[in-house]
Amino acid sequence: MAEVRVHDRPGALITLERGHGAETDTAFRARFGLGLPEMGAFTTAGEWLLARGAPDRAFLFGPEAPFAAAEAALQGVAGVIDWSDARTGALVTGPDARRLMRALLPIDLRPPAMAPGKCAQTVMTYMSVLVLQLDDAPTYELHCASSYRESFWRALGI
Repeated sequence: MAEVRVHDRPGALITLERGHGAETDTAFRARFGLGLPEMGAFTTAGEWLLARGAPDRAFLFGPEAPFAAAEAALQGVAGVIDWSDARTGALVTGPDARRLMRALLPIDLRPPAMAPGKCAQTVMTYMSVLVLQLDDAPTYELHCASSYRESFWRALGI
């Protein structure tokens, strides 16, 4: 059986500016110890997680105030939007986690397409979701717009 639980954590949406990739990567490394990941991947350092779900955007999650920290670190090289109250999240883990995710997501969840350190921006029912695979258990972390909170949790059986 899959274990599903609410997992809201503060986040910031980073809009990546063309021609500023090196400066953005340098700023992330200096402030968070995280390099800008390739498309479809995420990286972690301590309690910070940086996911790249689209070519022009990244998602920064942290223990507290990722928006303020990212805004200070990325001035002039990337746009930053506070995502904390605009998103809701869930963790899905356990022996049937992949089966549940296969029923809800139209993406290939088999390795190497989806493996620890990989992420995807996709849809779940009619909602846009960011999906991260955290480990081999597998454990998935999902995020969607908070305006879909009740539908999101209902689809996951919370």
